[in-house]
Amino acid sequence: MGVVLGLVLILSLAWYTVVQGRTSWILLQTYLGVSKRRPTDVSHLSPTPPPQAKKTIATLETLGFHRLGEAEVPLPHVRTGPYWILVNSDNSIQAEAVHGRVAFSTFFDDKVLVVTDYPNGEHLQTPTYESRTITTSIKDALDYHKLQVDKFRARYGSPQSISDMVDYVRWEVIGRVNYGRLKLRRLLLVSIARLIMFTYGAAICVVSALVWASNLESMLADSIQREMGSLFILRAGGLTFLLGLVFELLFWWVSKGSRRDSRRIAQGPMQAKGRGHP
Repeated sequence: MGVVLGLVLILSLAWYTVVQGRTSWILLQTYLGVSKRRPTDVSHLSPTPPPQAKKTIATLETLGFHRLGEAEVPLPHVRTGPYWILVNSDNSIQAEAVHGRVAFSTFFDDKVLVVTDYPNGEHLQTPTYESRTITTSIKDALDYHKLQVDKFRARYGSPQSISDMVDYVRWEVIGRVNYGRLKLRRLLLVSIARLIMFTYGAAICVVSALVWASNLESMLADSIQREMGSLFILRAGGLTFLLGLVFELLFWWVSKGSRRDSRRIAQGPMQAKGRGHP
C-alpha cells in the first residue's frame, strides 16, 4: 500500500510542479515583455462588446465619454481579445474598458502619467507617475482621477490630447516603456514565488524518483525497506504540498492588495522607485 501511495504522490507532485513552472514562466514573460508589447488598432473590425463590457461602456457614455476605437495587446501563451477605448469631451482622459474593468489615464508628457483603475489595480506614486485604485464605482474612480489630474496640471501644465487611435497607440507605448514594469511589479513577486516553488518541487521529484528507482528491488522484497522508502517520499511530498499551500495563501494575499481602495489606505500611497505601465 505504501508503494502505491508513494507512486501516486510522486505523480501528483510532478503534475503540481509542472503547473507551477508553466505559470511562473508565463507571468515572468508577461512582466519582462510589457515594455515591448505594442497595442494593435482593431477598430476596423468593429468588435461587439460582451454584455459586461457593453454595460461598462454605457456607464462611461453617461459620464461624458465617447468611442475612440478598439485595440488588442498580445500576451505570452494567453488568448486575448479586444478592449474598448473611450475619451472624454476634451480628449484629455482616456478610458480603457474590458469586461467590468476600467483604467483612466491622462498623459502630460513623455514621463508624466496619471492612472486610476477600477475595481482593482495598484497604489503607486513617484514625482512623475501615479497609479491609484478606486473600488466603489466607475463614477467615483473618474471623480478621483480628475482630482489627481488637477494636482498634476498645477505642476506640469495642460495634459496631452488623445484625439485618435494613432495618438492612443503612441502614448500607450510611451507609458509602457516608462512605467510598465513598475505597474506590474506585483506580478513579478508572484512569478518569483512560483518559480521558487517549481524549483523546489522539481528537486523533490528528482530525488524521490532516484530513491524509488535505486531501492525498488529491495523495497519490493523487504517490507522494512519498503516502508522506509515510502515514508521518505510521503514526508518529502507532504512538505512540498504544505509549502505549496503556504505559497497559494501568499498569492491570494498579494492579489488581494490590488483590490484595496487607495482612499482607504491609512498609511498613504506606497512610494516606489523604478520604471514600468501595464
